[in-house]
Amino acid sequence: MKSILATFALCALSLSAAPTRSMVAGRHISGSASPLPYDAEVEYLESEGHQCINTQVSVAGVSSLLSISCHIQFKDLNGGEHDIAGSGGVETPTMGRNGSQYFMWAQGGTSWYPSACDTDWHDVTFTFESGSGRTFTVDGTTSTSTLPNKFYAGDGLFIFAAGVGRYTLSCRMSQLQIRIDGALVRDFIPVRFTNENDVTEGAMYDKVSGQLFRNAGTGAFTIGPDKN
Repeated sequence: MKSILATFALCALSLSAAPTRSMVAGRHISGSASPLPYDAEVEYLESEGHQCINTQVSVAGVSSLLSISCHIQFKDLNGGEHDIAGSGGVETPTMGRNGSQYFMWAQGGTSWYPSACDTDWHDVTFTFESGSGRTFTVDGTTSTSTLPNKFYAGDGLFIFAAGVGRYTLSCRMSQLQIRIDGALVRDFIPVRFTNENDVTEGAMYDKVSGQLFRNAGTGAFTIGPDKN
């Protein structure tokens, strides 16, 4: 079994037993009638390029297997590189798409994988594994790269963008999962909740930790319709 070289900087979270209070990022939020820390699951969150989520998953090392899967819709066909996930670290895994190709970047090189240039929804999975290159799957079709795949995200792996303002990404995301050495460590769904200012806010809820992850960027996510 591969060694797990990941640490998780997690905020402690427990759900309040009181039906009118919930816990969000370590603070009680009043006004919610749901026993969960959100009011409703929604179809998607949309970022216009300045909103992102810090998953608080810190990855250090080259022998772990890191896999990120998401259901995503790009909102523009900009030819610039757009990140789905990344980090502010020096050795950074970056995953995204330019106008006509998906791409993966890691310390030591870039891999490009041709794909349709469109604004449709796609199931995308990126996998980094030491000694085995990197695999990239779009809607069931997999490509493999043998370029070096050293990765480091010691300051937290960000989704929707690299989290360091390197590129912007206009997209919608309806789910995202992170696995390390096969273990599911994040299982995100988009939700809306009433924040401490009694304002509706979009966030990602992690079904693994039971925690809400709020916008780590600027502005606000566009919130999709409630999920039936």
